[in-house]
Amino acid sequence: MKNSWKKNKNFWTAALAVVVSISCLLDLWTVVYDHEQNLTEAPTSDKAVQTQVEVNVKYIFEDEKVYKKEKIKYEKGQLLDSGYMSMLPDNMKFIDEFLFYEVKGDGNDEIIRNVAKTEVKDKETQTKKAERG
Repeated sequence: MKNSWKKNKNFWTAALAVVVSISCLLDLWTVVYDHEQNLTEAPTSDKAVQTQVEVNVKYIFEDEKVYKKEKIKYEKGQLLDSGYMSMLPDNMKFIDEFLFYEVKGDGNDEIIRNVAKTEVKDKETQTKKAERG
């Protein structure tokens, strides 16, 4: 009987090794397959760039002359307030009441800001600030 138990023991050991090997191969195949699925579903760099939208910003005088134009990239759906816009020089100011703008991403995003020139009261002080900075 010992002889048949030894043969059975070797058989069960070999069977267990085969089962473990198959299990490992299936797990490895599942991991590779899941990884390939994630790669095909992951957004490409083109899609990632598409979330950023160019917004045209125009600064115009009251007589409709354009002071400055710029194109800035923002995220679609982003709310922009005046803090996102360029600062004006000391001799200019905004004359509109701009609160915010939501970037639509439809290709027609444009912000128009009305500006006017002002007189600098103390040119000497303004020059000194500019030289220190």
